[in-house]
Amino acid sequence: PWPLARISAVNTIERATFDTYIHQRAASGQGITIYVLDTGVDGLKSNIRSRDFAGASFVGGNPKEDPHGHGTSIASVLVDPWIGVAPSASIVSVQVVKANGMTDESAIIKGLQWVHSRAKPGKSVVNLSLTSAKSKYLDSAILAMYRANIPVFTAAGNFYSNACHYSPASSPGAFTVAASDINDRLMDFSNWGECVDLIAPGYHAPTAWADGRWNLVSGTSVATAYVAGVAALFLSDPELNVTKV
Repeated sequence: PWPLARISAVNTIERATFDTYIHQRAASGQGITIYVLDTGVDGLKSNIRSRDFAGASFVGGNPKEDPHGHGTSIASVLVDPWIGVAPSASIVSVQVVKANGMTDESAIIKGLQWVHSRAKPGKSVVNLSLTSAKSKYLDSAILAMYRANIPVFTAAGNFYSNACHYSPASSPGAFTVAASDINDRLMDFSNWGECVDLIAPGYHAPTAWADGRWNLVSGTSVATAYVAGVAALFLSDPELNVTKV
């Protein structure tokens, strides 16, 4: 997939390198746990079925089920053996979004607090591929994670607007990710602004969906997963730590 080729290349990829992914087997995410705060993760209908996703739900559901599909899609970008960035990393599903795609500040904050109480600093990454109304409480919860050496990667948003107007993208503790196309140009839907820390592939990314289908997905959500996956790769290198990453 072109996103994997892009994140393993220094310069913009061309047709000749479109499917070239340089994967470092010595650092493929082993020993790292990625907490996916999303709609749940259904491994039974994807190539990541062998993993244990048991976590927690803060919307009255089952974190090992995904009635929406978004969370499974994100998890596949992170750890799928064929299209994932960090295939040796472990996934913990924290369900904070309902089946209809809706959530609230309380569920997200409770999910973050649950992770904070369990995650091992330096060996954990949080993927938060969602955008909500600006909230000082949510931003503070993200900052607390950052201070605990638990990096949180979050989506800039898909409103072609200033990311600083949304949470958790506006949190000083978040690593906020915007979306780019194959030519490294900002996608026309992607949020932007000084709150954006990184830009990653967010166009026609192949992902596994909870209904067993493969989909091409665009958005800052999938871009966030690519960055979180790379962070897991780096943290699995014994010579690196959160500060260096």
